[in-house]
Amino acid sequence: MDLRNRIRRGIRGSYEIAVLGLKGGTGKTATTATLGSVLAQVRADRILAVDADPVAGNLADRVGRRTDATIADLLGNRGLSHYNDLRAHTSMNAVNLEVLAAAGYIGGGRTLVAQDWKRAIAMVPRFYNLVLADCGADPATPAAREALTAASGLVVVSSASVDGARQALVTLDWLRDNGHPQLLHRACVVINHVSPGDDRGAPSELASLFHRHVAPDRVISLPWDRHIAAGTEIQFAQLGARYQRKISELAAALSDDFDRGERR
Repeated sequence: MDLRNRIRRGIRGSYEIAVLGLKGGTGKTATTATLGSVLAQVRADRILAVDADPVAGNLADRVGRRTDATIADLLGNRGLSHYNDLRAHTSMNAVNLEVLAAAGYIGGGRTLVAQDWKRAIAMVPRFYNLVLADCGADPATPAAREALTAASGLVVVSSASVDGARQALVTLDWLRDNGHPQLLHRACVVINHVSPGDDRGAPSELASLFHRHVAPDRVISLPWDRHIAAGTEIQFAQLGARYQRKISELAAALSDDFDRGERR
């Protein structure tokens, strides 16, 4: 089955994917934005990326910010009964990926507590087929914990270095030891080349470090991309062909789990 048909697999109900990276600078947020974009472009159904980084996440900037509304505004709206009610709080990019901005992105406002995140994470699947949560660097925050509890799929992002891989392995071990071992069966690891000097493809020994946790075909090496490196709004059509191919492989690997019987 080709990549596009794999990505189009049917989903029973709603499916949530958590994206984690224990170390800053791995390109986790760009990975969330491009993964969500290829899923939205190929599947053509409702897909939402939620910025679950409580420390000034910038997912909305990378996807394309069209509104000042945040997750805090969403939580303050008690009249959410239709898709359009929630859509008023999101931004949408050119391939119809929607994004819900982090509460702290525009200064001020109260700090969201665990119950807030629990309510938000429970709210959005009523209206979206796929929900991606871009979590912060600490998997123990209330936002990350609620996203992981709801998730059926997982992406762990590593930089293309031994140190980055070790940090990603710490994340995988933490998940195994803190109540989420079943997520490892639906996990993918991204080895992300975040500078031109890194872009020589992931050495096999680096990728092999992850094989005790995930299958070899679920370790995806994303090449350095000039458009992503600019740090501005990501336009999927402007990504290089190699990057588009590899992010599609990641989307296909995650999509292979959509019609599996066992779910969280």
